[in-house]
Amino acid sequence: MKVKYIIDNLKEKYKGIKEETYSEYLVLGKEYVVYGIDYLDNGKVKFMIGDDCTPNLYPSSFFEVTDNQISKYWVGTTENYYPLLHPKVPFFISFKEMNEDYYFFDKLLDDERDGHTETVELYWKYIELMNNEFPEPDLQYATIIDGSWLMCAYPYCDSVWEENTENGIVICPKNSHRNNNPLL
Repeated sequence: MKVKYIIDNLKEKYKGIKEETYSEYLVLGKEYVVYGIDYLDNGKVKFMIGDDCTPNLYPSSFFEVTDNQISKYWVGTTENYYPLLHPKVPFFISFKEMNEDYYFFDKLLDDERDGHTETVELYWKYIELMNNEFPEPDLQYATIIDGSWLMCAYPYCDSVWEENTENGIVICPKNSHRNNNPLL
């Protein structure tokens, strides 16, 4: 699932409200991958965004949904698209470990601060999977050479590799270029 940040001049609109601290992390017009959704008792919805940093929960009203496909890595729902038709509240959906361990988020923050790696590595594994889950219109498709063998779509890159992922984006092993997956 992807959203675009749409609130211009957040500090003025939310003067004196906690949300004004969010403005330093979000860029107007930028598209973000959603890593979880929190349905609150009061009827509000928050999106978990973590663009190259520790994730935060942001009000859904800050965003326009640009791709409403639910991640296949999320647990807690059988629906494929946002918004969910009949969410229970309170209700949080995200990847398995985040959903099953009430203290996962706290452990993530503690591990980052203390230099431990288990929770941090698990978090970044899911972030990479979700970032590469669906094809992106601004990326080129890798070229199919034969069967599951692909060649990087980028000029001056001659990298060829065998691919077996079901993700919409594949990563060139030579230079880490992101290519849409032509095998889907």
